[in-house]
Amino acid sequence: MKPGARLSSETFGLASAKFFHLLGAVDALRAEACCRLEQTGRAEKGQFLTPAPVAQFMASLLAEPNQTVSLLDAGAGVGSLFASAVAALCERADRPERIHVVAYEVEPLLADYAEEALRLCRLHCDGAGVAFSSEVRRTDFLRDAVCLLEADLLNPSPRIAEDPLRFNCAVQNPP
Repeated sequence: MKPGARLSSETFGLASAKFFHLLGAVDALRAEACCRLEQTGRAEKGQFLTPAPVAQFMASLLAEPNQTVSLLDAGAGVGSLFASAVAALCERADRPERIHVVAYEVEPLLADYAEEALRLCRLHCDGAGVAFSSEVRRTDFLRDAVCLLEADLLNPSPRIAEDPLRFNCAVQNPP
């Protein structure tokens, strides 16, 4: 698929045009990133970019949301999973008041795409009346988590005190 190409709502079986727009745009980012990524070594790096139908199905499994959703994507890629989660949460009758996404991605190219996907999520949330905030952490999640836990348990740093990472929702690429 070419960037900017529109998928039909029948592709996803969706009734909502807003939901479709976000997923279609992020899936176009995924397709473009796949073409731009170095193909050798992707499996070893765990670069399996989730197609929209799979991401949508996974998002449909989310539990009922809290008023504030703090969402972790520990290996975000282009953001297909967190974007599907955001779209699904915004479509619910009991949508949250606020969504915060923390996306980890070590591959610079993919992190750039994740930033764009987060921008699209912000627009989508604006349209749904849901407050949105986000950040991309361009570091390895496991290393960062160990450092955060060590700092929190042994010697709280000012960064931890100001910005504790607490999540009530996580999305993960299926194996």
